[in-house]
Amino acid sequence: MKLDNETIVHRYGKALFELAEEMKIRNEFHSELQEYKKVLQNEPQLKVYKTPVIRVALLYCRLTLI
Repeated sequence: MKLDNETIVHRYGKALFELAEEMKIRNEFHSELQEYKKVLQNEPQLKVYKTPVIRVALLYCRLTLI
């Protein structure tokens, strides 16, 4: 079975979130992802490290923090 990029991104983003849940560090994980996102936004040369997996993990964090 061949997986497309979006499927892979969602699978890994969700896995990161679930790991944070298991380790009971969801809030810390969310905070670190937010900091990571800020750094990428403020440092154009680091955009190379921008990954959709982070976006998906942040989405899962936000959904459960509501």
